[in-house]
Amino acid sequence: MIGDGFTGGSGGVVEVVLEEVMVQLRWLCSDLGWACRWILQGIEIGDALPGLRSYKDIAEIAKKLGFEVIKEKDLAKPPANPWWSRLKMERIAYWRNHILVTILAWVGIASKGVVDVHEMLFVIVDYLTGGAICQAPKLEEVYSEIYRVLKLESLYVSYEWVTTELYRGDDAEHVEMIQGIEIGDALPGLRSYKDIAEIAKKLGFEVIKEKDLAKPPANPWWSRLKTERIAYWRNHILVTILAWVGIAPKGVVDVHEMLFVTVDYLTGGGETGILIPMYMVLCKKPEIN
Repeated sequence: MIGDGFTGGSGGVVEVVLEEVMVQLRWLCSDLGWACRWILQGIEIGDALPGLRSYKDIAEIAKKLGFEVIKEKDLAKPPANPWWSRLKMERIAYWRNHILVTILAWVGIASKGVVDVHEMLFVIVDYLTGGAICQAPKLEEVYSEIYRVLKLESLYVSYEWVTTELYRGDDAEHVEMIQGIEIGDALPGLRSYKDIAEIAKKLGFEVIKEKDLAKPPANPWWSRLKTERIAYWRNHILVTILAWVGIAPKGVVDVHEMLFVTVDYLTGGGETGILIPMYMVLCKKPEIN
């Protein structure tokens, strides 16, 4: 299991619910033919799915592997609200964003291919109609759940945003930078690098290795932030104009200004060495004696 600031890749509650819905669509294909196959193929491509399964396959596979299937239920059926209704209501927003993305790509601000990606996601909305450990308030709860689901002798590796041994809580400049990063990146509070391994050990993990992946020979992780300041100002001017003419949503200028300030705090954290955004911890769930 590898955590890039996440406890899982494509798994989660939302995916479980969508799986329930999509397997029903797969079953309908047997009767509705080509049209349904076309819809399902679009969902599979857009959401990078290897293939949607039939609702019948889920329980059968679980039973084959030794599980006792206690209950099966379609969570999307009434009284639940139609899960696709929000997608239909926000079509105007999708078109507005598509126009904005197209303009940004045309003037050279948006990355190459971003329009194609947005078009693909926009199409997926038609088909469907038819996160992060550093954001966790309590790391103990996250690591406890990871420990619970891991098999014995299994490994878990993650990298964390942490403060280093150079950070001083009595230094007003250090405190301002860290608090600015926490606000701009919606972090509940940056932890010290020492806390990560200690928490893991308290919960039963064997900590095999700790390493700062941002140290040389790696290039300074903040250098890209410094070299693109001209692009940030250019984007800010464009966003301001788009907001003024009513294309960009209300409040987008304030958000862009906040992110611009956060870039300065991140750069300062990197240059002073008080912030590590890539502190790796390799843990093992030991065999119980």
